[in-house]
Amino acid sequence: MSKRKVSVEDKIYAVNLYLDGKESQRRIADMFDVSLASVQQWIRNYESMNL
Repeated sequence: MSKRKVSVEDKIYAVNLYLDGKESQRRIADMFDVSLASVQQWIRNYESMNL
């Protein structure tokens, strides 16, 4: 299975959609054609960098 390459800018946009309560993690995964686990990892990475 090939991985879908998502830019850093798109990941930040996606994380902000979730943190702002505008989209669910599942919906974001569908929007960017990635796994739910990927979205959850983006959120963890973002939160660890922005404490």
